[in-house]
Amino acid sequence: SINPQPTPPTGAGYGPLTGSITSNDIDLTGQSNIKLEFQQLFRYCCNLSEIFLTVSVSGNGGASWTDFDVKGTTAVNNTPANPTTISLNISAIAGNSPNARIRFTFESSTGVYYWQIDDIAIVEGAQNDIVLEKDYSDFLYKDGGYYAQTPLSQIGAIGYRAAIINNGGDAQSDVKLDVNITGAATSTLQSNIIPSLATLVRDTLLIDNTTGFTPTVTGTYNVNFTVSQTQNDSFPANNSATRKFLVTDSIYARDFNTTTTATTVAISTSDYVGGDVDGAMIANFYEFPVATNIRSASVFIASSSTIGTSFDF
Repeated sequence: SINPQPTPPTGAGYGPLTGSITSNDIDLTGQSNIKLEFQQLFRYCCNLSEIFLTVSVSGNGGASWTDFDVKGTTAVNNTPANPTTISLNISAIAGNSPNARIRFTFESSTGVYYWQIDDIAIVEGAQNDIVLEKDYSDFLYKDGGYYAQTPLSQIGAIGYRAAIINNGGDAQSDVKLDVNITGAATSTLQSNIIPSLATLVRDTLLIDNTTGFTPTVTGTYNVNFTVSQTQNDSFPANNSATRKFLVTDSIYARDFNTTTTATTVAISTSDYVGGDVDGAMIANFYEFPVATNIRSASVFIASSSTIGTSFDF
């Protein structure tokens, strides 16, 4: 772990800060597949959208930089796991560079506690490494979104997708997504197959709704996403993801009563593209393929919500 962990001062004021640390030139000649790895611990105040923990990489001695945001989803006044290991594939930027540079920048216009960094290393990347970056559940149709709970009368075919990247040094063959459903009912589904995925290329694997899964009974359903390829993956732990959903008698829900993550604490018109224009609004959108009567609706309003904000059902 990283020690000691600074304690925010009691009653002290908080000031803005912008500061950076930049390495000297690093000779990576002959190293085409590389990762930047380090451990970190941080805590910040006071506005998620105005805090930046940025790692920048240059492959030309600092003439140009590529930025990575490494704060993740940790909320204001919280800390991530101690330590948190960060691994960035920098092959496309600094691979084979004779004068690569690394820069760490802490930028805050509202106030700062600390950002601690340790065990910085540039290491050789694996040759075979597919990463499942994000999983999607498509209720009713592609981009229909995820429902935590759906009434049986409104349920339809559910499709699945996986956003992936070839994080290894070699092209990967016959890349596919398998989805295994257990719980109230079981099903096994398979996506399209990508014959060859080049190194550092992103793509999406799809099980569309026409070949998806339609629940027929109420209960809890567990979904396991697994991406695989012909080669033996060096890091199989980053090939899988899990999700669950409920089929109910009457409840429709988009969430599982989670209010403590950064994505649920900081939702405002400034937190998404185009949200700062007049008339912009945020909504949880529910679609009803079968006519029904809605008897009640519930919403959680955080104590940090702006006084005077309107909420409509």
